[in-house]
Amino acid sequence: MVERHCWLAERFAKGLVHAGYEVLNDEVLNQVCVSFGDGEPNTEIIAAIHKDGTCWCGGTEWQGKPAMPGQSLL
Repeated sequence: MVERHCWLAERFAKGLVHAGYEVLNDEVLNQVCVSFGDGEPNTEIIAAIHKDGTCWCGGTEWQGKPAMPGQSLL
């Protein structure tokens, strides 16, 4: 289960980078911290994810950048 969670986080991070977003951490466990840009883009994307109902996520700040943390829970 742990290996699968780590693999999913790595896959998630690679997809985000491929889409042009900045992954702010090394995916050593099941966590990914992504920035969608400064300010409003992060807020808007998090709101869209909530509205879609795909998952719940929150906003944070990582080393001075607005970000969204996430985990593989599947």
